[in-house]
Amino acid sequence: MKDIARRITRIPSSLDRLGWKGVLVAIWQSLTNSVRHWAWDVWHGVETRHQVALKQLGLDGSSYSQPPEQYVTPGWNGDYSSSASWKFPERLKRLNLDWRLYTYVDLGAGKGKTLFLAAQLPFIKVIGVELSHKLVTIARKNIQTQRNFNLKCKDIDVVEADATAYEFPSTPLVIYCFNSFPEPIMRLVLENLRQSLQENPREIYMIYTHPALESVISEYDFLTVIDSSGGDGSRGGHRSYRAVLPVNAN
Repeated sequence: MKDIARRITRIPSSLDRLGWKGVLVAIWQSLTNSVRHWAWDVWHGVETRHQVALKQLGLDGSSYSQPPEQYVTPGWNGDYSSSASWKFPERLKRLNLDWRLYTYVDLGAGKGKTLFLAAQLPFIKVIGVELSHKLVTIARKNIQTQRNFNLKCKDIDVVEADATAYEFPSTPLVIYCFNSFPEPIMRLVLENLRQSLQENPREIYMIYTHPALESVISEYDFLTVIDSSGGDGSRGGHRSYRAVLPVNAN
């Protein structure tokens, strides 16, 4: 409901851009999404829908404490909210992999919603990487209280760690990343991934939702787009990449 309240307070600034019809559609979408998220949480015995203010995440003074400039959603101020799209399972399955060979890693896992969605496939292990201690605590509680999931992977874990220095598992990987990192952090994350691939060549795929930094990722020659939706990094779009070291890589 807080999302609806925020939209209402932004009505004056949104009228010129959207008109009354657009504003009413946006409010209706917020209402239906709020009900949908509430029902999902209640049925599964978890709490993933409530926002957490940026100042409560415990990231003060870090490079993560400023919202990414590339985040194009009007009025977003860096507060945490679940990034798990209802389209995520479809995007994941479109990779068409033998999941039994792969570990799933969510960089910036928040309260862990995608972990439960991914664990409905038979991954070796499902891992969330999250820097905020507050969100890690909530995600771990969700793992303990979750119910009514058809989990094919029962090994679910949340690691309190910085994604720029996280030591990736040695198995083939499927990595999920929302546009929650500012550009300097994203570059460090990609360098960390490149180093992991160089030290241990293996199959790695990455799903990037709300790909506002796709131009940055395109600079990294070990990542190739294999699937996409949305043409310009707009909300709801995604890019899926396959990581392959160039032939001449050292």
